[in-house]
Amino acid sequence: MIRTHLPLSGAAGTGPFSRNHINVLSADAVVALPGSAGTWSEIELSLRYERPLAVYDRPPGDSDQSIRAAAAGALVVTNLEELLDWLRRTL
Repeated sequence: MIRTHLPLSGAAGTGPFSRNHINVLSADAVVALPGSAGTWSEIELSLRYERPLAVYDRPPGDSDQSIRAAAAGALVVTNLEELLDWLRRTL
């Protein structure tokens, strides 16, 4: 997390005054973990700005509210080894 003076986060995290823009645009790679509205907005911004994005999610069927739907076009991994391999290749 990067602390800023910007007021918007969570569901308003894609707005022009959100700290999520700084988080996404300053990252070499973005790893999205299951979360709430802030996570979803960071996924949306990562895709919008074409930042390297991996979604670490539970295996299919383990969660009714999978973040996979929000991350269409992103790499989805379900175990730590896959994620680490992607990070090594990306960074």
